[in-house]
Amino acid sequence: MVKIEYLYTRKISSYSFQTRDEANGRMPRSWTVLGSIDGQKWVQLDRRTNVRKWDRGETRLFGIANKEEYSQLRIVFTEGFDVTVLRIYNIHFE
Repeated sequence: MVKIEYLYTRKISSYSFQTRDEANGRMPRSWTVLGSIDGQKWVQLDRRTNVRKWDRGETRLFGIANKEEYSQLRIVFTEGFDVTVLRIYNIHFE
């Protein structure tokens, strides 16, 4: 799980993951993105399952339809292509 806390609320419209040349097989296959204002009540913003295998050096952008503002985000990874290691080189929220 990855948790991100902002000093203020903000609307999240998309996010991206980026691989590196040597570790595309360690990227996630399934995950859920959650948002919260208070850290107690979490709302599902996006869910991905069984995404296709990642290319080396690839960046993928994922849209979020929810238009509310949140001060905390969580990414819960539920499956990866490698069962022992998960490696993401860049996570970016817009």
